Amino acid sequence: MKKLFQLTVSLLVIFLFITCSKDDSTVVQYSLSVEVTPVEGGSVSPYSGTFDEGETITLLATPSAEYIFKNWSGGASGTSNPTTTIMNSNKV
Repeated sequence: MKKLFQLTVSLLVIFLFITCSKDDSTVVQYSLSVEVTPVEGGSVSPYSGTFDEGETITLLATPSAEYIFKNWSGGASGTSNPTTTIMNSNKV
């Protein structure tokens, strides 16, 4: 009987180790904050937000009347409008 109890306890411990796993449900998130220069030059969508790590964000610049879009700098670069950036860090 004692051996059966020890075997049962041992199997229970092994089962617990096998079924317990690290909590991988924690999602890393990064922030996006956009600055338009000059301020009256237009707008960007999205303008700010919090996004999951690895998420691809499409940024669209909309110039105000009598302004043109020139380029992106900082967390996104280039002259394509719209442009995309992958959220792998906080971006400005």
